[in-house]
Amino acid sequence: MSKRKYITFRILLLIVLVFMANIIRAEGSWYWALLPIIFAIAVFISIRYLSPKKVKEVMIDERIQLIQEKASRIAIQIFVLTSVVIGAILVVISYEAGLAFSQIGLTLTYSAVTLVLLVIILRVYYSRKL
Repeated sequence: MSKRKYITFRILLLIVLVFMANIIRAEGSWYWALLPIIFAIAVFISIRYLSPKKVKEVMIDERIQLIQEKASRIAIQIFVLTSVVIGAILVVISYEAGLAFSQIGLTLTYSAVTLVLLVIILRVYYSRKL
């Protein structure tokens, strides 16, 4: 598969997913619209992995990959730090002033903890794989 076909295929999948997301929004019922999205993703994955040839051209070089890894690591660290701090502040404010911010604060804190656990699991997985 050439690089051009690969990029065209990815753009086509993105268009299909955006179209289906708009249908979900217009219908208001996401139960039936979720199945075609899962089907489209499954078709994309199966075509990508069952393709006899890999992409022939270099998609990304090592320097760009290293820059992306550093940027993603810093973005995760910033998100976790700010969401934990803001979540803790909202929980404290809700208990002190009696406001209803505790659910928002707990959601931010739980999402940060979940992200940290996901990063740990993926690091263990890829350290064993590589």
